[in-house]
Amino acid sequence: MTLITLQCDISHISTIKDHLRLFWLFIPQIVYSQITLRLALNLLLNKVMVSEAHPDAE
Repeated sequence: MTLITLQCDISHISTIKDHLRLFWLFIPQIVYSQITLRLALNLLLNKVMVSEAHPDAE
């Protein structure tokens, strides 16, 4: 009984480690997408502000 419980606990810990490893692998991708999204929104807002300031620019 104790051996089975220990094996379950070890396998549970290993899955937690796997999840943490996956999480750390995805952090750069999440940061990169946030940065690109903000850059795209800034470019869009700048374009809107420029077109409002100079309606004949288009």
